[in-house]
Amino acid sequence: MLLTPILPLLEAFGLSKFQSLISPSGSPVLNQTAWDEIYEEVEGRLFGSQPVARPCFSQSNDDQALCEVFRKNSRTTGYLSDRPSGYVQLQWESCQATSEDCLVDPTDSTGDSTTRHCKLGSISERYINVEKPNDVSAAFKFSRKTGMPLVIKNSGHDYMGRSSAPGSLMLWMHRLKKMSSQSDFVPEGCLKSYPAMTMGAGVQWKDAYEFADQHNFTVVGGMDGAVGAVGGWLQGGGHSPLSNTMGLGVDRVLQFKVVTPDGEYRVANECQNEDLFFALRGGGGGTFGVVMEATVLTSPKVTLQSVLVTFNPDIETTKELWSVLADNGLSWAKDGWGGLSMAHVAWMINPVLNKAEAEASIAPLLQFGQEMERRNVPGFKLIVTEFPSWGTFFETFTRNYAAVTSASFALSSRLVSKSNLATPERRSELVSGLLAANAATPGLIILITAPSSTVSTGMTSVTEAWRSSLYHVTLIAQWKWNATKAEKRQRYQDASSSIDNLRRITPNAAYVNEADVYEPNHQEAFWGGHYPELLRIKRKYDPEHLLDCWHCALIVVACQLVQALATTSEEHGMRFVDERRGVDVAFAADKGTRRIQKRGDISGSVGLGNFIDLMYTVPVQVGNEVLALHLDTGSSDLWVISDKCNENACKGAKVERYPDASLVPTNVSVDMSYGDSTTGSYASGPIGRETVSVAGVALTDQAFALVEDTTNNIVKFNVTGILGLSFPSASRIQEDLAHQVGDLKQTDGFVQSLDTNGPFLSRLAMSGALDSPMFSVQFQRTAIDVGGVGSFTIGKLPDGIDNSSMTWVPVRRYTAEDGGLPPPSFASEEVYPYRWEIDIDGVFLDGVRLPDSNLTADGVDSERVSALIDTGNSVLRGPEDVVNKILSSVSPSYNPAAHKPVAALPCSVPKHLAFQIGGKMFPVDPRDFISQLSLGDAVTCQADNIATTDPPSVGSLFRWSLGTPFFRSNIVAFYYGNLTHPSEDPPRIGFLSTVPSNADQLLQDAVRKALLNGGDFPNSIEAAPTASAAQQPRITVSPGIGATNVVTGSQQSDLLASPSSSLSQARAAACKRATRGLLNKLTALLVPAVVIVVVV
Repeated sequence: MLLTPILPLLEAFGLSKFQSLISPSGSPVLNQTAWDEIYEEVEGRLFGSQPVARPCFSQSNDDQALCEVFRKNSRTTGYLSDRPSGYVQLQWESCQATSEDCLVDPTDSTGDSTTRHCKLGSISERYINVEKPNDVSAAFKFSRKTGMPLVIKNSGHDYMGRSSAPGSLMLWMHRLKKMSSQSDFVPEGCLKSYPAMTMGAGVQWKDAYEFADQHNFTVVGGMDGAVGAVGGWLQGGGHSPLSNTMGLGVDRVLQFKVVTPDGEYRVANECQNEDLFFALRGGGGGTFGVVMEATVLTSPKVTLQSVLVTFNPDIETTKELWSVLADNGLSWAKDGWGGLSMAHVAWMINPVLNKAEAEASIAPLLQFGQEMERRNVPGFKLIVTEFPSWGTFFETFTRNYAAVTSASFALSSRLVSKSNLATPERRSELVSGLLAANAATPGLIILITAPSSTVSTGMTSVTEAWRSSLYHVTLIAQWKWNATKAEKRQRYQDASSSIDNLRRITPNAAYVNEADVYEPNHQEAFWGGHYPELLRIKRKYDPEHLLDCWHCALIVVACQLVQALATTSEEHGMRFVDERRGVDVAFAADKGTRRIQKRGDISGSVGLGNFIDLMYTVPVQVGNEVLALHLDTGSSDLWVISDKCNENACKGAKVERYPDASLVPTNVSVDMSYGDSTTGSYASGPIGRETVSVAGVALTDQAFALVEDTTNNIVKFNVTGILGLSFPSASRIQEDLAHQVGDLKQTDGFVQSLDTNGPFLSRLAMSGALDSPMFSVQFQRTAIDVGGVGSFTIGKLPDGIDNSSMTWVPVRRYTAEDGGLPPPSFASEEVYPYRWEIDIDGVFLDGVRLPDSNLTADGVDSERVSALIDTGNSVLRGPEDVVNKILSSVSPSYNPAAHKPVAALPCSVPKHLAFQIGGKMFPVDPRDFISQLSLGDAVTCQADNIATTDPPSVGSLFRWSLGTPFFRSNIVAFYYGNLTHPSEDPPRIGFLSTVPSNADQLLQDAVRKALLNGGDFPNSIEAAPTASAAQQPRITVSPGIGATNVVTGSQQSDLLASPSSSLSQARAAACKRATRGLLNKLTALLVPAVVIVVVV
């Protein structure tokens, strides 16, 4: 909402899917049969769209009286929100790239538009007047079949354009106006009752407030009556001047009824579809499904104390006002005050104090007002009022400050932490930042709407920063209705650069519904630690991406905005569209005889399978076979089980095995050993060569082993083989092949054959085709508390992860005396990495550093503690004495001398194990420290995710091995550097903790859910996405030092279009021309496991 002269409260943020996916001016070419079918399915509620200003254009045959009606009401939110094609913000009616629109000068009530042509611009070509869930299901079916994208619209108050898109089908929810209230509402499937109000998807806050006043209760909502009550405002978080004492909108949601993209009508609450309920409570509107109704908590009717101070602004008076607010902000928050301020006004309200208490509490503001009155400050007013209800206050507020409509603008925002007001120095810094931002882009608003005095339930997905914030600050940069693209671009940049005055001094947090389109690291800013879980839920409920949008829980390249605002500005314009390339790791440039010649621009990402948190699999295509292979950073070789394997380990296999008849042999065989003395196994078989593809990146002539004899029973865990990701030094396949090309003792032949015989990822790193010679791993959780994101990236960090947020440490390199690779004659001083091993600073339990191990072994430096970072290890392994101390500390009954010792402990008591690496702490999530001890018992668990390992020995000098529990708690990036001359660009590992700040509460919530589930925790299996991998486009790399070939363009036609059918439809020529220059530079990561070059 934009108020004159006060307030914008902006409903929702993000571009629609069609804008995100390079939206044309027109729709996909559909035959009439498709339209007839959906017309029948929605019982005739399918209509064509017309711009609201069309009656004022020459090609219209409408009565001129209709034009007069439009001109009279075009600046009224009620008039616009009641029309399918009406938008409060003009830019979302127009195509910013082509300037196609149907706009008239909103300030001219009589102007002539007869010389201009009215075009749809970004307005949907047709819309469904939604009445029931089946209408939405039919729309999803239609979109899936035809490729036409969908947009969801109620009021048109989506200030960032998510409810409009050219060539789309609109779901118009505005007629779903049903409201009801209950004093004892029980969410379906739950036991506890609440006082509640249920609202249909078309309800607006003006309706809700009137209903609440009539029934003598309070409901927390937005400050513009035309804003939708259950759409973007609610699903993005929803703040209010009442939020300090009553919480955000999402804090008060009890239940959603929603149609998900699979067409199912679901109930989401804390007792069923809990993950969807979590996502809808802050993950953003129009992302996870179409909400048909929401039920929210109500509170008794409250009396509000109100203080309004206003004056004609000048810099000094504004500074005085904002200093008063900052000096008293923390105490006022404790007293229950909420409100807002601009350069010339402060309006504070309080629902918990009586009149005398309120005047005593707010005395500093009253004294400021009295001083302004004494100085005869122009325009000064001080008004103290008591309102009998929120509804009466709201009527007064909107009567005095009408919402601005028919405007176009960019905006940005920041959450201001309580810590910014903690000391005089911090308060002064904040006030200076506010003044600087307002000077750069006048119109800054301080919204005192954070939930400062409420306790989070831990079940919402908004950024955790809301809970420690006091202010939400927004600013806007407007432009005229007929501004040029250059002018619009400049205003977007103005909004972004102005808020930098606050970015520098505040936490990395912003409100998703009122945010900067150039927001750096927006996943963290909008959702904090919840983003990985939101992404997992997005992939679960919308795997076909029918509801994708810009800056939503699945990020794709924005179109319409990019079309209009594309720029080569390093600081602003390319910040968001370059995310697909990954992040360059800031290491030294390569040098040396056989250095990597150049960096390419290839990268990829793929989802992972998970076998009950024990083994993680990635889809790998070997020739024509797509197989689920175990990710193993502790070994280097790629091997698959042969269909001819008849060993006991191969019997009972539940996976497809590689056909022996397909092998292209090399006439060389290999024997490989795995594990330690307790868990060791072997695998052997012939070596073949084939094109291998992972995450959409294919490598020709890759050596792999077809295992025919093994004691490794991985096939019984839905796994067909192993994808080794360690260094060439540990590759038995390369070692055996190297015998054919040189003297292994001198290692020249071994090193010289890296580009032809080396492991898959090592060869890709050597090829120079990758954006960065690296990969990253993050694991999801399918036991105790299902959640997180399983992903494997090649050539880049995960989307949204900034290099500066990683802690990088060097990989240990082994001399020949340590059991490492002897240096070759052409690099005689080099020392090579043997495995992904690093030094660690220490191990901590519940914040206390544990003594280092006293165990000794030959060749091990007693003053050095190192760890293998190993995805192939399903637990955390460490020295026996240290591990026993940990287990004895968490479980007093633990007896390491017992035959089968068990470290039993209460499930709900979190334990905090952490490893200090590179000077920073990297904890293991308490949910990953335990497992279920006995079925049906969620009270007593066991600490069996930590175990002892073999004593260190020559060739494996690490004391710790950090396995899958560590990867569920951290994003880990592995940087190869220069494999032939590692001294020139050393290998490194980067770490970023993903343990949420409320992990303890999440563990306790998981225990509570298990108790309600008969005492059983979830323990599930997620299959690797092999089916989608089989269909994905590929970029093929043919390695060779200095001669790498990358197959693109006409050589590989399936590289040119997204799997999303909307991209494969006809493009309007105008939008093609507007985006061609930019999009030829972009690669969009549109779906998990697919790397796509988008060519228009």
